[in-house]
Amino acid sequence: MIIDMRLRPPFGGYLDLAIFKVGAEKNISRKGYSPAPSFLQRSVPLLIEEMDATGTDMGVLLGRQAVAPWGFVKNEDIVEVVKQYPDRLIPFGGVEIVSDTKKMVAQVEQCMTEFNFVGINLEPGFAADAIYPDDRLLYPVYEKCEELGALVSISTSAIIGPDVGYSDPIRLQHACKDFPNVTFICSHGAWPYVQEIVGVCFVTPNLYLSPDFYMNVEFMPFGLEYVNAANQFLEDRLLYGSSYPVRSLEESVKRLGELPFRDEEVRSKVAYGNALNLFGSYLKKNGYPV
Repeated sequence: MIIDMRLRPPFGGYLDLAIFKVGAEKNISRKGYSPAPSFLQRSVPLLIEEMDATGTDMGVLLGRQAVAPWGFVKNEDIVEVVKQYPDRLIPFGGVEIVSDTKKMVAQVEQCMTEFNFVGINLEPGFAADAIYPDDRLLYPVYEKCEELGALVSISTSAIIGPDVGYSDPIRLQHACKDFPNVTFICSHGAWPYVQEIVGVCFVTPNLYLSPDFYMNVEFMPFGLEYVNAANQFLEDRLLYGSSYPVRSLEESVKRLGELPFRDEEVRSKVAYGNALNLFGSYLKKNGYPV
């Protein structure tokens, strides 16, 4: 059983992202991967077949409200594709970071009440005016998430922001400490600050790590440090993600089986159990087969 924390289906606004643009197949092949048939044919039904074939029970969709060239994925697109596959896809809405805090709070309310999402996704480094996760501009957003029980995914890595400093985990730690009742998920795992984010997790119990691509490929430096952390103290807060379509589900799930977790219980937690704990009440409320 697998819950994939970073799945971008060939649908709606996702097709406008660089990973689906003309020539993306060559970039995937250049990395040594075989583009998935669902990617080549831009087919969501084929993607669901690939999920079935790899034992991927559910995939998490993260909304994106970022500046060009990174692109927008309208939350309405996520609503539509989840309607088509309500037992397979778990939605997080994108919140556009703007100077008008009331507008951002309204976006959170829409995501959680009108759209019935499990949480929101923020990419502070991709804002029109890039900011850090602990910028006070975002605190009303976190307050609303606490009020509504929304999970908060924050994407941080070397490619998100004007410079690598926007992935510095200390900024995320500040937000987590100031909002201890909010569950935060660090998408992309703050790479390359791997040891630092692991240290932050050691003292920050409301923070989960979803390193996706950065843990799940053979050639990424420091990627195995996430696994080492799970083998020590982080086994209940590390999450698997494929980063599809950058890598096919087949190749990603194969790599998941090769990672040197200390035993199959830990591997199972990373693949499925930890995400199930995060989403359990939401899944049961919405009739997912859990």
